[in-house]
Amino acid sequence: MNDIDNKCLLILGNGFDLQCGLNTTYDNFFNLRFGIILTAQIHWKYVKNISKVNADYKDTLYERKSAAKEFFRQNLYKNKNSINALVKEYVEKFSDELKELKPINSQDTNLTKRIDYLNSEFENFTKNNITNSWELIALAAFAFIKNDSPIMWSDVERMIYEVITWVLKGRRKSDAQLQKEDDLVNHKFYTVSTDALDKKANTNFIAFFNGYSFENDAALNEPPYQSIFRKIIEKEFYDPYESLDILANKMLNELVKFESIFSNFINQQTGLDYEKDTKTINYYQRATKLVRSLIYPNGYMNEDINTIIDILNFNYTFDVRFKIPFLKSIDLKGKWQINSWNNIHGVACWNSDIAQQQYSQLFKNKELEKLPAPIFGVDNHEIFEIDSGENDNWDDPRIIFTKSYRLIDNHVNSIRNTAFQKKVDTIIIYGHSLNRADYSYFESIFDIYDVFNSDVKLRFYYWRGYDKKDNLSEEQKKVIAKQQERKAMKNIAKLLNSYGSTLENEHGENIINKLVLEQRLSLLPSPLL
Repeated sequence: MNDIDNKCLLILGNGFDLQCGLNTTYDNFFNLRFGIILTAQIHWKYVKNISKVNADYKDTLYERKSAAKEFFRQNLYKNKNSINALVKEYVEKFSDELKELKPINSQDTNLTKRIDYLNSEFENFTKNNITNSWELIALAAFAFIKNDSPIMWSDVERMIYEVITWVLKGRRKSDAQLQKEDDLVNHKFYTVSTDALDKKANTNFIAFFNGYSFENDAALNEPPYQSIFRKIIEKEFYDPYESLDILANKMLNELVKFESIFSNFINQQTGLDYEKDTKTINYYQRATKLVRSLIYPNGYMNEDINTIIDILNFNYTFDVRFKIPFLKSIDLKGKWQINSWNNIHGVACWNSDIAQQQYSQLFKNKELEKLPAPIFGVDNHEIFEIDSGENDNWDDPRIIFTKSYRLIDNHVNSIRNTAFQKKVDTIIIYGHSLNRADYSYFESIFDIYDVFNSDVKLRFYYWRGYDKKDNLSEEQKKVIAKQQERKAMKNIAKLLNSYGSTLENEHGENIINKLVLEQRLSLLPSPLL
């Protein structure tokens, strides 16, 4: 019998890591950085062991997060803008509770170890310095923007776009609305007061950030929270007398530092050595099972199938080093081949000597000066919008924040040996939010495989909304899953309709109907592992 080729392009987003047991959301990252998780753990242990109240940790974390939000909002409003001092002040409010936990003489060795761990974390936290400008802006966004805002405060790449656009475009445009050039011929000179410029900037800033819902309980006759947020942004990045290119590079340099901090957060969860580190081994074992389930959702595989896959990973984890243990896995049946593996936004292990050595062994004939670090960026569409027939502005200082620019600057292809297969049977998309910031990637991929005219299939997965361990009735599961499915369908429709609008000489607006009629579009629930 002749072997059958099953050629796939597997596109992975953060939902993949979440299902593999990592908690790599921006929300969790900031909870750690702002001391919210540490103080929640201290308070939870205190309530259970000192107050003798049977509290639920999730409830405690929610309460501490709400209290932290209020604390930071009040203090930022009072013009206390040192993120380092603010976070330390908040964490040190729980020092008394920790002191009461220390002398506990318990036969429970796990409790003793946990208290020792909290003491160690507390000491480390109060010694560390948090000084990054983007983290201060994130803290202010957390404090001032409502939790149910249409655009989430923790959507990092959206916030980057808003901030760079205000600093590099919006603020000077706002000032220009009031300022006039001096009339030297007639000896007329115009000046605008700082208060007038500030008031105009507030009005324009509020209009510009109207996609966010801000808290609204500021004191009567006091500036709204949007005004305080604007001043924090401008204090960190804006200078009316500096060139826009210099401002842009200053912001980008701070962003690179922020990305490095985020990569450390990832590495703490995954480990760095797939040969020896237990965390890393557990992660790739779960990842291998999940990949197999995504490609063969019905579990059917046989020895006659050649599974040839390209992996395009939007995460900073599960990089090409895992190719070796992945292909050796006893869970894989049939014949597997990895054609290419690309972490398009860089890798969290970029600064690890262990990872560098493992990459060098993998790329035998290629010298790697350095691994590409993780990047955040904005979509090209956000910058190159053509209005009223005007040409794209290639002098726009925001260009250096676009993902296209950052990919080139980051040398992401240095860890990629081969290109995608020229033809695939299925494009599988799992765990990706399908945010507009990544539309350019999907458009390029759909163009490569001529999705509109070819016979390639699109298979999307959505998160069910629950895990195996969740204690839910079958009816509850159905309701939750249907809600998640509809949410996913909405995002898929946005993506495909956006792509359809780019097609010339085609009925691109009908792309969804065409894919459905040709049985080339499917939406499946995430595997339950």
